[in-house]
Amino acid sequence: KGLAEYKPEIILIPEVKQLLQSIVRLEGWSDRIGKSNIDRIIEKLEDKVFAAYLSATTRMTVSPNVVRGGVKTNIVPDSCEAEVDIRVLPGQDQKYIFNQLGRIIGDAEIEVLQYHAPTFSTSDSEYYRLTTDTMKEFIGDVPILPSISSGATDSRFLREAGMPCYGISMMTLNLDQAMKQSVHGKNEKIDIESLRLKSDFLIKLARKYLGS
Repeated sequence: KGLAEYKPEIILIPEVKQLLQSIVRLEGWSDRIGKSNIDRIIEKLEDKVFAAYLSATTRMTVSPNVVRGGVKTNIVPDSCEAEVDIRVLPGQDQKYIFNQLGRIIGDAEIEVLQYHAPTFSTSDSEYYRLTTDTMKEFIGDVPILPSISSGATDSRFLREAGMPCYGISMMTLNLDQAMKQSVHGKNEKIDIESLRLKSDFLIKLARKYLGS
């Protein structure tokens, strides 16, 4: 019950706040993004998948996905355990997680099965600007908005080695929606036109970085 009623603290990372404020401006709304109105803004968005992403990147998420307890239907279980998927934002660590959970689950035992510290590369860097400048050569002078991933990627290994790392999202405008829904599925795929677009972009980005 405690997990179900848990209301995580709203955290606005500058890049995410910039993303949200840009969306508000593009939608023609007059709101100024802040912790007090962020959920109301997100609820106004028509794209509910995107809205769910924004919710997940503005707070720690807690999802109890595996629950075990009891051995027979006519015996009251003496214990119960749950495996909980917790995703934290940059600046939050294990101590933050334990402090948050300790307030809602009482004296239940907590065991960490897997933990990766969140990593982050700022958009205020020459590498980010080089990336966005190169993208505009392909898509024109349109808004390019920063964001963060709500899941784990191999970028963390590069950042831990001291290298800034950025992901990009470049798809053709006529991308089949079924392909978007195939992410992490058994038949995950991308269309040839988008693959060519991304490949050409990465080649040009590498050449610009190397000064050729």
